[in-house]
Amino acid sequence: VFTDKCTGESQTLQVADSSIFNMSYKSQLYWTHKIDTPVKSNSSVHYTLTFRSVNNRNRNSTLIVGDSNTVNIYFAHEKGKRSVMGNNIYGRRVKCFTIQDINPKEYIGFRYIVLQVGLNNMKTRYARADGSMDIEGMFNQFLEKLIDIHRLCPYSQIIVAPIPPIDSNLGRYLQPNTGTNDRIHLGRLGIAKLALMIKEVITGRKYRVDGRSYSDVARMRTTSTAPT
Repeated sequence: VFTDKCTGESQTLQVADSSIFNMSYKSQLYWTHKIDTPVKSNSSVHYTLTFRSVNNRNRNSTLIVGDSNTVNIYFAHEKGKRSVMGNNIYGRRVKCFTIQDINPKEYIGFRYIVLQVGLNNMKTRYARADGSMDIEGMFNQFLEKLIDIHRLCPYSQIIVAPIPPIDSNLGRYLQPNTGTNDRIHLGRLGIAKLALMIKEVITGRKYRVDGRSYSDVARMRTTSTAPT
């Protein structure tokens, strides 16, 4: 009997005698499963074998869910790319430009899930008719997404990075001035600072580049959360 973790719906699979059913690790993240108690009989015997592969890389496996400010965050195992996450953190980055784009089903199987999303929701096209922003609505939608992630990924640690301030204090951590007055997108040094801040939360170690931490400059802090 298999039960969908998202919907709670169950499905039954009839198996023949002397058959083997192979269930992958990832499928167990979506489904719970059990074997109905067979009718008592001397010949009613079943065996369950579990094989596990334990690798140190899984200890810090990280998924970065982010907008364009995370596009240049690469991991050491990504060929042809310059890693900003160091050699001890493995994972990948998936693009997610708005809160609405958060898809918890894609995030299963990682130890850490980092969310750097929300800045694009502050753009005028998401404003109310009177031009104001529905901050409370955005927060509630984000919270619902976090609850969904926590339900599907109960063993993952969720890391929420606040929206970077649109502030001239970020200065040289933004992209070089191209005449467009871009006060949103991080440049090379800003990406390095953001990556270091994420690593601090994951490893519990303090990293400093250019004499200051990213939070010193941007006045923001990455927080870990497990919604209840």
